[in-house]
Amino acid sequence: RGEDASSTAASAQQNPSKFAAGLRGVRYLSSEGTGKKDTAAPEGNHVVKSVPRQASRSELRAHKMAPIDSIDSSSTTNTRFSDAMRYKNLENIMEQNSRWMEQINEKDPEFFNRLGAGHNPRYLWIGCADARVPANEIMSEGAGSVFVHRNVGNQVLSTDMSILSTIQYAVDYLKVPHIIVCGHYDCGAVKAASEAQALCAPLDNWLTSIRDVKNSHRSELMSLEDPEKRRRRLVELNVIQSCLNVYKLGTVQRKRVETHADPESAFTTPRVHALVYDPSVGKLESLDVDFKAILDEFSSDYDIYGRNSMTIKGTKRDEARIKEKPREAAP
Repeated sequence: RGEDASSTAASAQQNPSKFAAGLRGVRYLSSEGTGKKDTAAPEGNHVVKSVPRQASRSELRAHKMAPIDSIDSSSTTNTRFSDAMRYKNLENIMEQNSRWMEQINEKDPEFFNRLGAGHNPRYLWIGCADARVPANEIMSEGAGSVFVHRNVGNQVLSTDMSILSTIQYAVDYLKVPHIIVCGHYDCGAVKAASEAQALCAPLDNWLTSIRDVKNSHRSELMSLEDPEKRRRRLVELNVIQSCLNVYKLGTVQRKRVETHADPESAFTTPRVHALVYDPSVGKLESLDVDFKAILDEFSSDYDIYGRNSMTIKGTKRDEARIKEKPREAAP
């Protein structure tokens, strides 16, 4: 602890790798103290107070440590260490953001003014949290057009207050005309559910609904000999089930009844779309599902407002209304 700044800096210059190891992988020097620059320190590094060679986290916090540049830029170890510290403090993200802002402002000076003027998305995207499935990029939609909710396995559950609040806000306040439920092949949640892996709570609980979908369609799934084809089909069935769960919500049914009766509405909204994405090729596809037929079968149990069966996409009333008085279609 009595070691002064000069000897510390000198040791670092002589053997930077050993010095870094002595600090247990953390090379920090205080930015507080007398404010004087130590003449023995390498150029560009301000050393004003000595730091224990094996400083604890509490000591580092007490000294208000700030990372400094690598002592020996030619050292591979120090370069790795410097990169790791930038990553730890998200400096790389801040730098990337600054470059992104500059590029956007140069390309479109009014971009941020438009975003700041209000929030008016056209789509609610309910997707998986998988990092390979970014909604805006897949749809080639710009910022501001997609309201996004993501969770493990793109599930819509009646017990999940987060997804229910998102849907209500999107439908009642943002008035989005389209709700998209998008699953993706090679989904870890579907794979875990299909193989009955023990993941411990709360993941075990969360995946129960996907296991229920599997059991409900066991005959169809077991008719597929290839395990990969079974998993891909389960991905699709899970998306379809989540879409049906969207239709069951009172928030969605109320809005569909309201817009169905509104002469100013070009079609009944919100529309619910079942999509699946293949990250290996980048392809987004719409599943061919007759939701009207499915909901008609269960209308006595789930059709809360008694109008769901007559307001599904492609009904005669929608088509007749549009022919009678053509209107601009919702975006």
